[in-house]
Amino acid sequence: MNIRKANVYDAIDIARVHIDAWRSTYRNILSEEFLEALSFDKRKKIWLNKLENTHGIYVAENIDGKVVGFIDGGAQRRDDYEYDGEIYAVYILDEYQNHRVGSELIYRVVKNMIGNEYKNLIIWMLDGGPANYFYKKIGGDMKFSRVDIIGGEKYKLNGYVWDDIEGLYSILEERIKDDKIH
Repeated sequence: MNIRKANVYDAIDIARVHIDAWRSTYRNILSEEFLEALSFDKRKKIWLNKLENTHGIYVAENIDGKVVGFIDGGAQRRDDYEYDGEIYAVYILDEYQNHRVGSELIYRVVKNMIGNEYKNLIIWMLDGGPANYFYKKIGGDMKFSRVDIIGGEKYKLNGYVWDDIEGLYSILEERIKDDKIH
């Protein structure tokens, strides 16, 4: 697996992964109508704009160079939580989940955040989504919840936090190192 900084040429692949991952990950949580209505062209424009204006986006490529996952993270976006960093999005195609791709992607963003002197981190996850277990496994503390509107419906989001971003970095480093040994 190759993890690298994303560039504007990745917008199409990121949009594809974003939509495919939403449709598979949230199919039993979000409405089928909403998921089927997700627009590739709109997502592509959103990601192209983000890639032109931010630097915290990484992609995971398989052995053939195909983008199979991505992560977007940076400064925390809301003033009502006292956390420096936030991971805005982590999406991985189904067939690449549970193969440490998420660990490697988060590792890269966390390393970048530490370099920018972030001390702590928050990630929001849709309640009932499979990543809730993963965030707990890597030391996340579900400290907050909030309600957001997605596709015109109200959904609960869980806020997982790491008060010590260095601790998360160490956990991820061990996971990645263990995977390369075995």
